Amino acid sequence: MVGVPGRSKACTTCKKRRKGCDLQRPVCGRCRKGGLVCEGYARPRAFINWAPPKGAPLTVGHTTEIVLSHGLMRSAYEEKLLGLHWETYLPNGRDFCCSAEICRILGGWTTVVRELIATDTLLKKSVLALCLTTVARRDGVVWMAEQGLSAYISGLQEMAAALQVPSRARSDALLCAAKMFSLYEAIHGIDRKERDAQAKSWLTHCHGEISIVRLGGPSRYQFGRAHRLFADGRLHQISVALRTRKRSFLADAEWKILPWKWHPKTIKDTLLDIIADTTELLEELDALNACSNPDDKEWRRVGLAEKCWLLDRALVAWQASSMPTLAELGEQAVAASDDSVSADALAAAHIPTLYSTACLIVYTTLAAVVEPYVVMPARTNPKTHCRDILSGVPIFFHPAVGTFRAHLATLPIAVVLAVINMAGPGVMEEERRLLRGILARPEAAGIGRLLHSMQV
Repeated sequence: MVGVPGRSKACTTCKKRRKGCDLQRPVCGRCRKGGLVCEGYARPRAFINWAPPKGAPLTVGHTTEIVLSHGLMRSAYEEKLLGLHWETYLPNGRDFCCSAEICRILGGWTTVVRELIATDTLLKKSVLALCLTTVARRDGVVWMAEQGLSAYISGLQEMAAALQVPSRARSDALLCAAKMFSLYEAIHGIDRKERDAQAKSWLTHCHGEISIVRLGGPSRYQFGRAHRLFADGRLHQISVALRTRKRSFLADAEWKILPWKWHPKTIKDTLLDIIADTTELLEELDALNACSNPDDKEWRRVGLAEKCWLLDRALVAWQASSMPTLAELGEQAVAASDDSVSADALAAAHIPTLYSTACLIVYTTLAAVVEPYVVMPARTNPKTHCRDILSGVPIFFHPAVGTFRAHLATLPIAVVLAVINMAGPGVMEEERRLLRGILARPEAAGIGRLLHSMQV
């Protein structure tokens, strides 16, 4: 059967984005004003093979533009869904249009996924699971949600078997699939019966991903796809260590040096080196608080304070050396419009919010162990860094950013939330108000559910 998309006269680009089209030809005015590629007014025909459960409607609403049929190749439907995945996941629904430097800052691992997905069924299944569930939740299509959950469960079973094969366990495709499954859990893994179920399941996936990374050792990630996957995955893996308050393996010197033997580091890479070191602070602070021996406790306190001051100096040096690049990012950033947001603007917000996140971790730990008589520098004030984060993250919740926002916003918001909760009631009220406003946005629902699940 031939599927003919809806009767709207809008251009294809406006129709996909659900925006009003002024019908100008050959290029509509909205696309021209927004700097978008106008895909014209021709209506493509799609050959699809997929059967929904009995009794389910044969169409999937205005977004997917699919008419289903029994007799044709299933791959056509999968290709349509994969296209939908990148539309809902990537900012502006398409590949990054930016310099190589900006692409490395935001993360180019999605390119690796697209290169590998055609030849790896498990990776394809993980992406389809995420896409089906994302579109189902957005458009309210029950049978798509069921198919997404089915693909997710089937993919996990297939991954368990793949991990038993050493060569497969070390493959780039398996690492990509692990990333997709943890992203699925972070965005969609909710269980109303147990508040912390989502956080537990997410952490389980994350630890599995970390195990796959560590299998190959740091030298494995010096070239090509492996290096890109490793470099782009560090923030996520450090976030897990911060969540569990355990020192990350990424704080080891070999993991900071060997993967970059043939690659220069970006300002984000060097900042992540510092954030990896902050994971040790939290573990040592917990050990200090649990210590009952006065002499041992004082020894621990002094040592932890020294480590905090060392990281303070590292952050000051990073900021000084990175100022020219940060200034250039700010100058290049194009203000977001109603329809789109530039990769430069996302990068210009991502790096400063990540820097303020590192500052919050270091300076709140320092405040807990420093002697009362020590006069703290103004840069150690947590309110300043909370405000910087809360003023920077709103761009990540622009509707055009897509589910990619989870990589940019989750850690900064989680750390701000932890600092506010630690301050106690009646303190940092303005920061609380700003945070509530951000999390109340519809685009923040997925991140909000995960953070809620973590607060147990």
